[in-house]
Amino acid sequence: MKILLSLVGAQPLPNLIPIYHLEPDLALLIYTDGTVKKAHNTAALLKSKNIETEIICTDSYDIPKITRQIEESIANLKEGNELYFNVTGGTKPMSFAASQVARKFNFPVVYLESEAGKSKLYTYDWKDFEFHLVQETSIPPCITLEDWLDVQLGLGNWSIEQAKEPFEQAVIDILEENNIEILSAVRSFSGQIDLDVIYRRGNHFGIIEVKFGEKGKKIEGIRQLNTTGLHLGIYSNKILIITENPGKSQLALADASNVQILSVNFDGSTIDEDSKAKILNIIK
Repeated sequence: MKILLSLVGAQPLPNLIPIYHLEPDLALLIYTDGTVKKAHNTAALLKSKNIETEIICTDSYDIPKITRQIEESIANLKEGNELYFNVTGGTKPMSFAASQVARKFNFPVVYLESEAGKSKLYTYDWKDFEFHLVQETSIPPCITLEDWLDVQLGLGNWSIEQAKEPFEQAVIDILEENNIEILSAVRSFSGQIDLDVIYRRGNHFGIIEVKFGEKGKKIEGIRQLNTTGLHLGIYSNKILIITENPGKSQLALADASNVQILSVNFDGSTIDEDSKAKILNIIK
C-alpha cells in the first residue's frame, strides 16, 4: 500500500497536487489548531475522490511532540507499505520533525516547487544520513477549478452564475475563445467571496475583477481582489481589468496589494485586438 504523509499549512495546493500525482492508497494529513479548516476541506475533497484519508492533529512548533505524534501515526503502517513524506507544507518545525522521522525509518521525502508557474516534484532518499535527490518530475495539470474552490472554501460551499454586464462577458469570451478554463460570477455561501472570473492555467490559478467606466477608477475592485485572495490563497494571480486609466492612488494600492491593473479599449460590445492581446499576455 502506498501512503503519503503531508503537512497541512495555510495553502492546501502543495499537498493536493502531490496527492493527485502520486495517487496514494492512504493520505495522512498532519494539521494543527491553526489549519483545522484546511485539513477538513482537503480531507472532504479527497474522500469525494475515493482516496482514503486520515487527519491527525499536532503542535505547530514543539518539535519533540510533533516527532512523537508522527511516529505514533505511522506505528502500524511502517511494515510492508510504501511511505512518502511530503514536507512542503506546515510550519518549519513540522517539516523538520517529519524529516527526522523520515530519516530514522529511511522513508523518501518529496517537496513541491510551485513558484513561477511551475509544478515540479523533487524526491529525496536518505544515504549516509544525508538527503540525495533521486528524481525531479514536472507534474502536468491535475487540479480543476472546482477542486480549487472546494479545498479553499469547503466542498460545495460556492456557486456560479452568469455574467451580468457586457464588458464582463466580453472578457470572458476572450478567455473561452483561447481555451482558458474559467468560472464566472463565483459566490461563496458565506458571502465572503463575490468574484467576476477565476481561471486556471496548468496547476496555477488567477482571479479577475472587471470594472467598466467610472467603477474602474475606484479602489473597490482592488479591495475585492484582496479579500478574495485571503480566502483563495497565495497561489493565485490577482488582476483588475478596467476601461479607464488608473489613478496614482489606485496604482499605489495595487502595487502594495500585488494586484495587476490592465486598462483596455471597449466600445460597448467588443474589445479591440490590441486589448485582447494584452489580456491574454497578462494571464499566467
